[in-house]
Amino acid sequence: MNSSNESQYKHSNISVEDQPQALTPDKIPSGYAQMESGLLVRKDAGEHAVLMSTIKKEKQPDQNELLKPYNEIIELLNDQEKKALTSYNEYARDLGDPEMNNETLKKTLEIKLLKWAVDGSLKYLQDWLKQNPEHKIYMSASPNREISGKEFIESLRKFGDNQIIPASIHFSIPVNTQFSDNDYNIPEPNANGENFPISLTIWTDAPNLERNTVHRQRQSLTKIRQTCKSAYAPSLPQTLGYWHRLRQSENYGGIGQLIGEDVQNVTRNRAIGSKELICRGQRYIPELHIKDNGQVCATSSSLSYKGHPTRFVIG
Repeated sequence: MNSSNESQYKHSNISVEDQPQALTPDKIPSGYAQMESGLLVRKDAGEHAVLMSTIKKEKQPDQNELLKPYNEIIELLNDQEKKALTSYNEYARDLGDPEMNNETLKKTLEIKLLKWAVDGSLKYLQDWLKQNPEHKIYMSASPNREISGKEFIESLRKFGDNQIIPASIHFSIPVNTQFSDNDYNIPEPNANGENFPISLTIWTDAPNLERNTVHRQRQSLTKIRQTCKSAYAPSLPQTLGYWHRLRQSENYGGIGQLIGEDVQNVTRNRAIGSKELICRGQRYIPELHIKDNGQVCATSSSLSYKGHPTRFVIG
């Protein structure tokens, strides 16, 4: 491919132009790969970019047909839009971020639903609900940007101020002394290599990774990702976004509070995707939960401890 044609691909992760169905290896631009459909994608575009390019360019069923098997799940999520929007804006105000409008939420969900339908994630949620009919799923939104340790602690305190035990937050020594600015949100790229303005995630109200060591839980998540490709360990700021969403629910102490039986189990996130902390020669990861009495806790969990389950999200 000559330089004039090569410039067509220079400034975007995915070309949306029609491309030849078969190029010989010497004609493929450096840094690109050709999919079976003939679509050229950058090698560094990432799994999500390649997946979304597949949705856009390869022959796919009509979108309605693609989503039809999951109508029940989609209806559940659509019904949660208002509360997801309210909880996001509450969180954004605590961080000093702009509020989000409903159009942004709807557009992000529209893109995500197609992605989740193709990569097996909606099938996972559908099966999980069938196997756990007594449980629920929650759609949560949080700012899709890096959040500093200082910002996170401050927003956590503000959340605690509005709990039934105002400003009652327990910090364990390893977590309180070793928070850094780079252990939190990594912005999530969309199909065009840009960033979604929000991080939209689906949570189960019961932990979906069994009690085990951190290493074993990470192995379990890796295995789950083989058939549910949008599963990942949520960050600490995403966990706080989930708490804001739960506080919009009538299921846990009434709207505006998280308190009561099973709240600790519903809110717990042993953050297996976080950077490990070291204190007194022991290795830890951060853990967040709210006690059943409403107290917010930012603690730590030993990598070898087997007593706590945790959860992953669909995002």
